[in-house]
Amino acid sequence: MTSGRIERALATSMPFWLEEFEIGFRAFSASDIYRETGWLTIQIAKEWTGSGVYGPAGVDVESANADAPQDKLDEELSHHRGLIDLGGVMDGAPPAEVANCSGDALVSLRNRLWDDPVARLAVAMSEGGGLGMFAGALAAIAARSEPLSQDAAVAQCFGAIITDEAGHVAGGFAAFAAATLTMEQDEAIYRHLADILALKVAERQGQFAPQLTATFAIAPSALAQATGTYRAFASTRFTAP
Repeated sequence: MTSGRIERALATSMPFWLEEFEIGFRAFSASDIYRETGWLTIQIAKEWTGSGVYGPAGVDVESANADAPQDKLDEELSHHRGLIDLGGVMDGAPPAEVANCSGDALVSLRNRLWDDPVARLAVAMSEGGGLGMFAGALAAIAARSEPLSQDAAVAQCFGAIITDEAGHVAGGFAAFAAATLTMEQDEAIYRHLADILALKVAERQGQFAPQLTATFAIAPSALAQATGTYRAFASTRFTAP
């Protein structure tokens, strides 16, 4: 039963994770990714606020729920600082503030679900969107025929985030696997997970709108191969034993 529940949660999540992966791949294939850097401002803010995964409304990485493991919060703070450092290698300083209305909708939903201990399991499993954006970005960087000067710093920062956050997502799946729930509660979690992840995709689309509306060529074979590699990673890394 547990393996079936995890497989169902994974099947619910995967289409959205793959969308985030493609957004990351396409965005970081754009020539202006290090010049139009509103995306970085948004990501820095997301690491600070948690976009609703650190605790109830108003909580940030420094005031997170006391039940959150300190090592996890330390990692989140490290990600925040690493992204700030990335601002120093961009082609011009990132803007001080960028609005992303889709991100607001995501936070609002997670905040509403946080008050329900069962629904909170869906919030935990939704963390990072399966790291699809970060993995897609790294795949795009690796596929470049001519690396950009910022690529190495971005790859180092994003690689560290993936390493840490993969454990956070796996922890969310493990908590779901360990929970004794009714069939109705399971079904509610799958619905909540899909709702959250749909807003995560919309948030990413808003975050990288300048890059996603640009005209550029991507070899379908390169994207397909990278997507297959990511799917295999996500299918095994995030699921509980």
